[in-house]
Amino acid sequence: MVDNAFLDKGLVLGFCFPVDLHHRKCRQYLEDGTIEFYLTDHIESIYSVKRREKIKEHRSAVLKHVRYIDGNFESEMGPMDLQDVRRRLNRRSSEASEYLRDYYEGKQFANPQDVVRELREFARGMQSHVSNRKDEFDELVETWTRDEDYPELEDSLRSIREDKEEDYWVCVDAHDLGERTPDETELATTDIDDLANEEREELIVENTSIDSVQALAFTGA
Repeated sequence: MVDNAFLDKGLVLGFCFPVDLHHRKCRQYLEDGTIEFYLTDHIESIYSVKRREKIKEHRSAVLKHVRYIDGNFESEMGPMDLQDVRRRLNRRSSEASEYLRDYYEGKQFANPQDVVRELREFARGMQSHVSNRKDEFDELVETWTRDEDYPELEDSLRSIREDKEEDYWVCVDAHDLGERTPDETELATTDIDDLANEEREELIVENTSIDSVQALAFTGA
């Protein structure tokens, strides 16, 4: 069983942004009380840079859906109307798709004016929602400071570094955590293409003190 986990930037964004596609998986993972979670100041700084950009993207995606509802429904939305809305969300992937699917889950009827009002209020308050979740996140994790650069990893992880420098240093940071803490350590990521694919996971586990790579990405399945 894993005891320690190093988090990449996707976990911070996924947990803090309720509209993020990976939000549910990240939240469930970070609410596991049996694992100690760590991240570096570098990951925190990436979050700070991405925060404003992500808020803008997510707010825009929610408000686009609001305009669709406002322009197409005047009277109460029944089961067939809501089925059409859900089908539209399934067809048109956006930053807000998964959140909006959750919003409509279980609804048999809906007043379009209420939907417009509630989603506008959510979009308007997104910055506050994100700040509150970041406070929650900070209570769950500890900051980790790497001791050295581990130059011996440069050759074995060269393919990762050539693809994305940032991913290489995430691996080095997680390796340092594994070197300096007891028991098993995993790298948790939402990046299923560059870090959590089978080939990369094998490369990382074979050449570092990381015992496993945990993929926490929504795939639509």
